[in-house]
Amino acid sequence: MHEPPRVRVAALVVSDDGILLVRHEKAGRAYWLLPGGGVEPGEELAVALRRELREECGFGTGVHLRGPVALAESIAPHGGRHIIHVVFGVDLDDGLV
Repeated sequence: MHEPPRVRVAALVVSDDGILLVRHEKAGRAYWLLPGGGVEPGEELAVALRRELREECGFGTGVHLRGPVALAESIAPHGGRHIIHVVFGVDLDDGLV
């Protein structure tokens, strides 16, 4: 039996210099992702994204969500992990990035 899909929120922060990414490491392998993470049961998407931005980037205030700009899903081969990605456009006050 398959596990239910996991919902992940992410922030698309675009500046003149590029797109904000966060470095992760798993099993000795580094990779880069849009900042964000899993949504807890009963947690609203926007609340989850603000929590993840605090945890990963230290952003408390000055974060303005523009709403979802992309929706994608990924399913690992052979019936593995299934993730629904909800990407929000995010504007930051000057000086945060």
